[in-house]
Amino acid sequence: MSEDADLHAGNEADIIRPVRHPRACWTEVAKKAHERGEDQLLDEPTPTRFDERHWQWEMDRSIR
Repeated sequence: MSEDADLHAGNEADIIRPVRHPRACWTEVAKKAHERGEDQLLDEPTPTRFDERHWQWEMDRSIR
């Protein structure tokens, strides 16, 4: 077990579990999905009223 643990105190017993990091392998999974062509949006983006009236993209001048 690693240094991090979840502790749960119960009526009958105390439970000690290793901490799980829910997004620990997302990088590898995303790379595999990209390689298989499975990283596309399912639906076309639907702009909201806020997007149409207020949102402005700013150019990052450091990218050239």
